[in-house]
Amino acid sequence: MSIVHAQSTVSAQAVPGSGDVVTLSGETVWAIQFGGGNADAHLIIDNDGNVYKRSNFGTYTQVDSSTDWVRPTTSSPGLYEVRFTGLTGSALFTSTAAEDAWHSLSSGDFILRQRVLGGGFDSAISTFTVEIRLNGGAVLSSASYTLNVSTEL
Repeated sequence: MSIVHAQSTVSAQAVPGSGDVVTLSGETVWAIQFGGGNADAHLIIDNDGNVYKRSNFGTYTQVDSSTDWVRPTTSSPGLYEVRFTGLTGSALFTSTAAEDAWHSLSSGDFILRQRVLGGGFDSAISTFTVEIRLNGGAVLSSASYTLNVSTEL
């Protein structure tokens, strides 16, 4: 069973001189696995201009198809960079880059993943801020995200 819940919306800012609008909406991704098996929650800042989420091994879906992360999407990946900061709760299972390290989206997608192993009752909650900037400039948009996973027999 997978549950996805929207958390908050953060304002968009225009990139000077380009007409691009950069927006992050924020999200809580829930992954609950009953009866054994691993629970996985993913957040992907894709280099196609969209933000995706996935619970367990389901389908990737867009967080906010009308805005996230750059509009028009033809501007992606361009010289945009992304990072996560302020991690609280459980350490992430995997991430494309270390916390507070900028990742160029022209190098590929930015993936954050939380996982707990099945076989009992376990949970992990990771909360962090994702930020996007253009070519080493000021942060254009940021939002809070949470990956919340649990297993239950």
